Amino acid sequence: MGFFSDKCAFCGGKATILTRNKLGDGSFICGDCRTKVSHLVSSSDFEKMTKSDVQELFETTERNIAERSGAFTPTMTFYAGASRNKIVMEADENHGWFRVKDEKVVFDLSDIATFKMNLRTSELSEKEKEEQKNNNNSFMTWLFSNDGYNNYPEVPRCPSGRKVTGLDFVLTMNPNNLHVSKITLNLMPDWSSTKEAGQSAYDCAHNLYQFIQNRAANNYQHNNTATSTTNASASTSTGSSADAYEELKKLKELLDMGIISQEEFDAKKKAILNL
Repeated sequence: MGFFSDKCAFCGGKATILTRNKLGDGSFICGDCRTKVSHLVSSSDFEKMTKSDVQELFETTERNIAERSGAFTPTMTFYAGASRNKIVMEADENHGWFRVKDEKVVFDLSDIATFKMNLRTSELSEKEKEEQKNNNNSFMTWLFSNDGYNNYPEVPRCPSGRKVTGLDFVLTMNPNNLHVSKITLNLMPDWSSTKEAGQSAYDCAHNLYQFIQNRAANNYQHNNTATSTTNASASTSTGSSADAYEELKKLKELLDMGIISQEEFDAKKKAILNL
């Protein structure tokens, strides 16, 4: 094996150091073969896989695109960009699917475990502070106004004396057959800090937040009703420890996302553990 290139475990070609990914079994996948799966599969995701896992992923990805791409019909589209014409994510609520920008594969909405927003900031220079005082039409002036803060309570606040340089909406995924553990939606690139781009990014973050929150809340209510019915008709059945653990894990995620209260979590936990 060479330091700068190794043999790809799939095509037999060169797996150069700049484009390859190392697998958990020590083999490599080259940049060309890498394009056969979602670009959202990260280096750390590949490190958890073996050659047979990736071979199976090739087939799963091809089948996903063949079966879902043509059937995908967006019912919700989330835009960003100064002109609000950059598609960040689309959802097909009828099928319970979603897909993201520049991606052919289609995920299940139920694959989303949790989400968070990452606000990137940098310190304002003295010149920028002075310009901000004299420019009432800048993004940061708008952001620190009542309209900017009051309309987006779920977005992290920019500290005083700093400026927003980027905004990401990060989805943490449940284990899925596409081996994608995290999706980062870049709503406001570092180089784009105009007022129009900033407002668009905040609108998009707000809409994504509301959509995922509402869907999770609806799923919780549906599952809660189904669980209550099951418990009433089979109160002597306690279920397996694994099932209880998984249900508690999902409830904790809902609690962390603010969808259920601490009281609801505690009550549900007692019911699951038969306390």
